[in-house]
Amino acid sequence: MKITSIELYQVDLPYSGGVYQLSKGRSYDSFDASIVKITSDDGTTGWGESTLFGSTYIAAHALGTRAGVAELAPALLGRDPRQVDRINA
Repeated sequence: MKITSIELYQVDLPYSGGVYQLSKGRSYDSFDASIVKITSDDGTTGWGESTLFGSTYIAAHALGTRAGVAELAPALLGRDPRQVDRINA
């Protein structure tokens, strides 16, 4: 089994509580999510998600997540997705 494609999507996920209130008058009614779809040569598909508050709340932000996926994806193509320990190494 080999990874044949990695697709990255940006999705605005609505906050289920209506509006999320933060300090200093900041609020969110949706969150910038990064969704990743990994497909292998036998048709197996896996999904992952990263949803962050954004750079106004914590240092990590959605653009950083997407940049990381874009940087790592080419190195994962052709790898066996079941060999997580080897990929992590």
